[in-house]
Amino acid sequence: MACFVNFVLTNTQAMNKILIIMFLMLASVCSAQSQNKYLFAITFTDKGAVKKVNRPDDYLSAKAIDRRIKHSIAFDETDLPVNAGYINTVLNSGAKLLTSSRWLNCIVIESDSGSGEQLAQLPFVYSVKIIQTAAKHGTQSRDKFHDEDIQHIPDNALFLKNDADNKYDYGAAANQISQIKGQYLHNLNYCGQGMTIAVLDNGFNRVDVMDAFDSLFINNQVLGTKDFVTPGANVYDPLAGSHGTHVLSTMASNIPGVIVGTAPKANYWLIHTEDNAGEAVIEEYYWVSGAEFADSVGADIINSSLGYTVFLNSPEYNHTYADMDGNTCISSIGADIAAKKGILVVNSAGNSGSTGDTWQYI
Repeated sequence: MACFVNFVLTNTQAMNKILIIMFLMLASVCSAQSQNKYLFAITFTDKGAVKKVNRPDDYLSAKAIDRRIKHSIAFDETDLPVNAGYINTVLNSGAKLLTSSRWLNCIVIESDSGSGEQLAQLPFVYSVKIIQTAAKHGTQSRDKFHDEDIQHIPDNALFLKNDADNKYDYGAAANQISQIKGQYLHNLNYCGQGMTIAVLDNGFNRVDVMDAFDSLFINNQVLGTKDFVTPGANVYDPLAGSHGTHVLSTMASNIPGVIVGTAPKANYWLIHTEDNAGEAVIEEYYWVSGAEFADSVGADIINSSLGYTVFLNSPEYNHTYADMDGNTCISSIGADIAAKKGILVVNSAGNSGSTGDTWQYI
């Protein structure tokens, strides 16, 4: 019996060693494969032979078309989708599609390091650009918005006294509404009604269950959601990013006496473009994809409290101050096009203008 037990233990130990070796080999292979993966931005030469500029209802909503007509904005080739045949040919090489942009006429893919040169030979490919190493993407563990503390404003700090002359009792939001004199617009009944605001951010966790946003769902003011970082995911998931929730609250919250936002009667599209795992160049392409979607569903305004300078996971792609000329960075190019489509783009100026900050610019 003792010999039998010893025999079993010996074989178990041997099996464990084999399993460990196999695991290490598999991990090594996976690591090597990951390290050999890159994200490529592939720009195409054209949209293909089929022209549908005179059929905007094929790719834009009625509200989007109405906005273009209202502002006398012509439809052009940037409105056409990226050629599906071109995309499929690229994907047949084994690449994984991450996002696409009709405005930029490009796609972003994940593929082997050697794919770039091969794809560049395709007759309809204008350029191939490596934008990051796939292995570096999403490796940052902490919440990158952790420095943006939320603090309760004491009652004695409120600039605006909530009185009978105001349409709303703003509660803790009285400080922000008074800074921009928004109460005067509200008193004239300009509260966002009839406007569609697309919020581009990192997620909207628990928005669907918070009391501050009840009126949005009671009145069907949330027109929909879209996730470009993790397509199909639930943007309200408790584990999703919270920065979008914070930003949305400054506009859409509506609990009189507690907090009332700047546009409590507007309609909203909640669009996830920001990867909460870390800063990466692909987020600028997600942003453009989100802006295009906002255009297609007829958004009047894009609100985006996001900015891109330093990519902690891929520092070799950091932007310099000289890049911040409004025409160089992908997100800036996308914002310019959105404006040309008749959308008012409202974007944050950044949190890095303080004296002690090494960036030293707004």
